[in-house]
Amino acid sequence: MNNRGKFLIVLMLFSALGCGYRLVGVGSVLPAYIKKIHIPYFINETPRFELEQRLTEHVQREFTTRGRLTLVDSWDIADAVLEASVTRFEVLPVGFNAQTQANRYLVTIEIKAKLLDTHTNRSLWESQNFVFRTEYESPEVIEDYYNQEIEAIEAIAENFSQTLVATITQGF
Repeated sequence: MNNRGKFLIVLMLFSALGCGYRLVGVGSVLPAYIKKIHIPYFINETPRFELEQRLTEHVQREFTTRGRLTLVDSWDIADAVLEASVTRFEVLPVGFNAQTQANRYLVTIEIKAKLLDTHTNRSLWESQNFVFRTEYESPEVIEDYYNQEIEAIEAIAENFSQTLVATITQGF
């Protein structure tokens, strides 16, 4: 192969490397110095009891599982703080039986969240309207209704925590 052929191959390689394509989700909204995160319990602006606890605990567990950031107990030692509020909790009937009684429900939870850099006191990331929904069937036994609602909340909390952590740590 002559020099001209080698030159063309090298040129094509450099062109391919600089073409501007990149994988979605590669990167992060986090500066490199963010290593420790504090996640206080979310604020619950809804009448639903314990909702903020379930959501906060799922998010804390997800950050711990992903392992990129260390969860700390105090704002003072954290590089970033995740603040969030549960702004809406709604359960609506969406399915009815032959007697026009509700037998399927839609649960909607809306959350706003913000990640603050404790060194600069500036927002690194913010979302005003995370909205998650799931449905569940009404149980035959009325005592099981509350359990079905809790299972729906747990499913939303799991989905929310995975989405939130991926958004922050992976740049999705």
